[in-house]
Amino acid sequence: MPANMNMLTLSPKAHEATIVQGDHYRFTVLTEKLIRIEYAEHGNFEDRATQAIINRNFPIPKFEVVKKAESLEIITKHFHLYYTYGPFSKSSLRIDVKNNYSLYSNRWYYGDSFETLKGTADT
Repeated sequence: MPANMNMLTLSPKAHEATIVQGDHYRFTVLTEKLIRIEYAEHGNFEDRATQAIINRNFPIPKFEVVKKAESLEIITKHFHLYYTYGPFSKSSLRIDVKNNYSLYSNRWYYGDSFETLKGTADT
């Protein structure tokens, strides 16, 4: 590699204050409009950089967490996540998008394509 070639600085681990985690789930509130959702039966989560994401160390967004015995909610200015624990499914995880960003539906259920919310493609 030539000596003058710049190297990318990787910062794939998100700030701890943005992580909401249980034994098998982890949600990372990256921005008020972007959340990372992960489920792992073994309880180990991935923090390495990917081809698409080399940095998750963003400024800490404003969000609220409502944790109850039967459910968890994460609320930002732009979305409201509802999770009833257990493996992710259409009945356990949904997100309501605020401010009517979509022409179709403002509710996404786990397993739905991202087309209706104009999100990113799977990587």
